[in-house]
Amino acid sequence: MTNKPEAKIQSHKDTIVKIHFPDEISIELVQANELRHYEIFTWSASLLATIAVGFWTAYFTTSRSSQLLWTAITASAIFVLSLGVAIYYRRKVYHGSLIKTTTLADLLRRGNNMTYPTNPSSRAGLTTGHRKLGEVCEISSGVSVPKAEMKSVGKFKIIKNRDYNENEISWHNDENGWTDREVSENKLLKVGDSLLINAAHNKSHVASKTGYVVMLKYPRVVTSGEVMVIRAKKGLILPEIIHFQLQNSVFINQLKELIDGIHLYPKDVANIKIPLPPIAEQRKIVARLEGLLGKIKETKRLRAGSETAAQNLLPAELHLTI
Repeated sequence: MTNKPEAKIQSHKDTIVKIHFPDEISIELVQANELRHYEIFTWSASLLATIAVGFWTAYFTTSRSSQLLWTAITASAIFVLSLGVAIYYRRKVYHGSLIKTTTLADLLRRGNNMTYPTNPSSRAGLTTGHRKLGEVCEISSGVSVPKAEMKSVGKFKIIKNRDYNENEISWHNDENGWTDREVSENKLLKVGDSLLINAAHNKSHVASKTGYVVMLKYPRVVTSGEVMVIRAKKGLILPEIIHFQLQNSVFINQLKELIDGIHLYPKDVANIKIPLPPIAEQRKIVARLEGLLGKIKETKRLRAGSETAAQNLLPAELHLTI
């Protein structure tokens, strides 16, 4: 026996859903390896272009040392090479095609018969492309410590914007550089963390300086509230890739577009998409960039040495002239 509510429901007609299909749908299939290489070398070329422009600008605006010239030429050559390889792989991906036609019913039937690996480790190498930063990183602001609770000695070392620059952290600023305030474990810095200014008195200073934790002098280190920490999720992205991205002017410009007043919020940074090749390819990119950056550091060291020598020589030359 049917009760009254059920009888009432059965008396209504089912909703009819109409789906309008076009006469033809185009689907483009590309080879995964070539597409992956194309994206990797395109990303490398964009980063190297920024580096090369920086060196050429330094060369034409300073004393035009030969070391700086050759470094600029090297960076430009590697950029052109990366761009050429990217174009080569793009042609392999999109050049030439074999057109086949089928009905939608046949396509769906074939799709249902296809197997897809359920093991995450098996799927890891199948896909590459852009991922949101928040999907592959933990992004958080530092610890807001009132000035009254800052000390010259304490349980936790505080890293402020004054204390870091690129690959280096200065550990000697003890004035107001410690606190006894209890801090949660996930706020403690780890080797491989990237640092970024996310708040300042002037909007132009936000996202203007980055840092990278190479080593920790103390076991309990935190950042102050105006320092954002970006930490790589193991197995998804290498910490060095994040560090290199933060030196990429294109990525920094994306960050600056997200500034709200004088603040840059983790939730907004988490939505930025970055190119993300598989871990094996990331290691190759890191090895290449570290080799190039090593040459850049050596050039800076030689340049600093030549400037010091010139400063020491100038008084002597002036003395002889007089």
